[in-house]
Amino acid sequence: MNRSLRLATAVVLVLGLAAVAALLADRAATGTDDQAAKQIGNLTGEAYEPWAQAPGVPGGERNAPLLFGVQAGAGLTVLLGCLWYWREHRSEA
Repeated sequence: MNRSLRLATAVVLVLGLAAVAALLADRAATGTDDQAAKQIGNLTGEAYEPWAQAPGVPGGERNAPLLFGVQAGAGLTVLLGCLWYWREHRSEA
């Protein structure tokens, strides 16, 4: 396979995996953060107040899964780019 075809395949694969991650993240589920907050509330009799608040998600909590999918896609892109770079430069040595 020539170099440009491999790069195009990698890009399509990364974008496809990012889309799958975004679609799966869209499911409404209780995460560990929610479970921890509920348990702390149970243990302290709802008297606990957090020291700091997390920054909000642009556009509200509804966009959090999309933001997570984009972050996962970006991380996967960096990982695949590093692996590709390592493979290409290792074979020249």
